[in-house]
Parts: sequence; C-alpha cells; structure tokens
Amino acid sequence: MNSTTVSAADSQERKSLGLENAASPFSLLVLVSGQIYLFWLVASSRSTFTQAMLMTCVECLCVWLLTTLFFSRTWSGFFSRCRELLIMAIVLMMLLAVFAYLDLAWAPAGALMSFDEMRAALTVARFQYGLAYILIMTLGWLVMAWQSGQARMWWAANVAAPASATFAAMFMALAAGWILIFVPGVLEGGLDKIGVHVNHIDQALRDIAPIVLLVVYCLTRVVISWKMAAMFTPEDWRKIEAKFYFDAV
Repeated sequence: MNSTTVSAADSQERKSLGLENAASPFSLLVLVSGQIYLFWLVASSRSTFTQAMLMTCVECLCVWLLTTLFFSRTWSGFFSRCRELLIMAIVLMMLLAVFAYLDLAWAPAGALMSFDEMRAALTVARFQYGLAYILIMTLGWLVMAWQSGQARMWWAANVAAPASATFAAMFMALAAGWILIFVPGVLEGGLDKIGVHVNHIDQALRDIAPIVLLVVYCLTRVVISWKMAAMFTPEDWRKIEAKFYFDAV
C-alpha cells in the first residue's frame, strides 16, 4: 500500500512543471522598468491615465496569447485558453471604459472632449509610446525566459502566473478612482456647514488623480508579483499549475 502511494506521488511529481524552481525575482526588473516608463508618460503629459491602461490591456492580451501558444498541447487546451482570452478582452474593455469615464470626470468643469483631442489620442507618437511599452515588457520577458534555459517554465512562473496581479492592480486603481471622485462631495457637504469652501481641494484632487491612480496600480502590481516570486510555497505553485496549465507536458 505504501509503495503504491509513493509511486503515485512520484508520478504526479514528474508530471509537475516545477514552477517554484523557475520563479525568479529578476523578472521584476522588467516589470518595474515598464511601470517607471508608464509613470513617466503620464507625469510628463505624453499620455493620459486611460492611454496608460490601454497599453497595459494590450500587454495582458499579448502575454496570454503567447501563453496559449507556449502551453497548449491539446486542442481542448488551446480552445479553452482562447475562450479565456476572449473573456479577458471583454473584461479589459469594460475596465478601460470605466477608466475613460474617470478621466472625463477629472477634466476641468465644463470641459468636453473635442474631436481634435480624440484624434490626438491616435497620433503616431501615442502609438509609438504604446509600442515601446509592449516591447519593453514582452521582449524583456522573452529574452529572460530564453536565457533561463527552461523558457516555458520560466514564462509560466514569472509572466503568465502573475498576470492575475495586473487585474488586481486595475481593480485597486478603479476603487481608488471612485474614492477620489466622491471625496470632494463629501468634504464639501461637511465643510459648507462651517462656511469653508473646498473648490481648491476639488481642483487639486482632479489634478493629481491620474498620478495617484497610476501609483496605486503600479505598486499593487509590483508588490503582488514580488510576493508570488519570493514567497509562494511549492503547494501554492501546484495550485496555480493545476488551474492554468492543465494540459502542459
């Protein structure tokens, strides 16, 4: 009985990808570089917060597309991941729409988005900024995966698995965005009773809101990714492997 149990455990272990052995904190260098680039774009007014999130959405889709190609070893696995890619795209579009609404809500009072501003968002320069971000992230990770000597395992542990951190960071930024929208109203309702006007506070919050949300997003993503790389136990990795890489050989 004991020998049978040990044999089954050994067989299961051999089937495991061993993601915990490929987890590398060095992948955070690429992630941090990309987040610093996003921060520079928004802080220098070269991109809006929504455009920065659009770059992140494209990055998510590229990562999962590459994951689908790397890890699908059966047609059922391939189509399952394609379905997840479609669902991911829909969720990202919904989040992007909300971020765009927040950007409009932070605009100066009475300001409307003109056709010229909409066209400006699609200029060659803006496209190049987004392309540079995608290249920093995906090419950086691909190179590190190739140099690791175990490319598929490295990609799974350091790129595909932490993809959930991106969604967690987006939801944190979304929550922070709604808080920043409602704070001026709450303050105004309270301070008006004692004769204090908060118009300057409202405008200050509008000015810093994109940077605050980007900081919340970047810090959340980096911290969660670092925790996965440095603190996850073998059991944590086995659960991730069973969920995402069910047909990997």
